[in-house]
Amino acid sequence: MSMINAFITERFIVMTGDYRRVHIEDNEVHFDDAPKLFEINDRVLIGYTGDYAISLKLQAYLDKKDLKTASPAEVARICRRWLNRRAKEDTEQRILIGGLDAKGKPAIIELTHDNDYEPTVINAEAGRIDWRLVYANIDPTPFIEEELGKLEETSPDSIAELARKVNEQVAGEDSFISPACDVGVLICR
Repeated sequence: MSMINAFITERFIVMTGDYRRVHIEDNEVHFDDAPKLFEINDRVLIGYTGDYAISLKLQAYLDKKDLKTASPAEVARICRRWLNRRAKEDTEQRILIGGLDAKGKPAIIELTHDNDYEPTVINAEAGRIDWRLVYANIDPTPFIEEELGKLEETSPDSIAELARKVNEQVAGEDSFISPACDVGVLICR
């Protein structure tokens, strides 16, 4: 199992990805050696949940492409095309792509097997902090809302700390999520 969390404001994006990989035939067997958050370029992060072999193959495909200036939408198009050609019908895969568009505005794009990887775009709204989470057995929404209410400031550092706390909180209740996670931050220029 995996958990990717993305927070978006009008000024920045924070994403986390845990490390847990669970044996497909015995869920009691797990390893915390599977990074799921990757930097595509200085404007785009990508996080994978689902079939880890598919995640690695797709990331290897992306690594071979020249994506130094790619936007989140371009990365989403490439991922969708690859998944629709390579993933099996029973593949369960969810991807969050966080990034800055051509105008430097933050956006999160979700691709999921539930709708043939049709992109769902979340844009930042002025004065709001929104988030998207894929995929945990525990819904952290009440915890996130409580912690957001306690924030004295909304900065990349404070939201990165909150994202780490969310990962730890979920991992404490969901054995499919590792307590450790990578954190990525993209700031509008």
